[in-house]
Amino acid sequence: MTKELVEFESKNGFKLSGILEMGVNPEKGLICLHGFERTSITEVKFVKLIRGLPDNFASFRFDFSGSGLSEGEFENTTVQSLLRDLESAIEYLIERTGLKHVSIVAHSLAACPLSLYINKHPENIDKVILIAPATNQKDLLRYWFVISQMKKQDPSLTITWGNYKEYLDDEKFEMDCKREGKELKSNCINSGYFLSGKEVDYTEQLSQFKERVLHIHGDNDQAVPLASLKYNIGRQVIVINGDHDLERPSMQSQWIDQAVKFLD
Repeated sequence: MTKELVEFESKNGFKLSGILEMGVNPEKGLICLHGFERTSITEVKFVKLIRGLPDNFASFRFDFSGSGLSEGEFENTTVQSLLRDLESAIEYLIERTGLKHVSIVAHSLAACPLSLYINKHPENIDKVILIAPATNQKDLLRYWFVISQMKKQDPSLTITWGNYKEYLDDEKFEMDCKREGKELKSNCINSGYFLSGKEVDYTEQLSQFKERVLHIHGDNDQAVPLASLKYNIGRQVIVINGDHDLERPSMQSQWIDQAVKFLD
């Protein structure tokens, strides 16, 4: 097995960075896609998953534009910009390995560009693992907005998937979507992400591919509640006491072996 830090050109015009690991004469490929404000290169769940793969795999974990080691401005992130990065990464891995198609593991927001890619190029995808897919952007953006608003207005109030609509002011939500340079944990984000996604649920497109999908979700995911998904998107593994990232050892033990078996 060889490991290489590589750079490749994105259709967004930036150089993206990733770790390419090649088995001897690889017969299968896997690309890891990180979630919002995350990084594929260093995330424990991706590293542990790849460590469990057989030697006939080529694996590629890269960072989207503006994240981790990749060039670009995070503030301009949209699902469409992520899609262009994903297209570039798949083309790069197929060209490097000679494989005809690859499998994908996508965390959280990354499931959205993946759904668009599958709709355009299903022939390039073998199997898919979705970890806490944030595909119902229409409802999730409103849910996250209410959580943010209520932290300021009434910190004693607990907002859940079951009650957030009671506190939703849709007019304020629409105004908030137009804000530029909204501050996040580590970055800022512009209005394009919100305006392009606030009426979209990408889940149904993935449900049409469900024969080849393994869906992994924590039953205590507060960021992307399991109940946000309106469609069955494949065989499920529910992680008991699992959070959104599913990286704690007690959580990894419930899903990584099953994910490796699914891919092999």
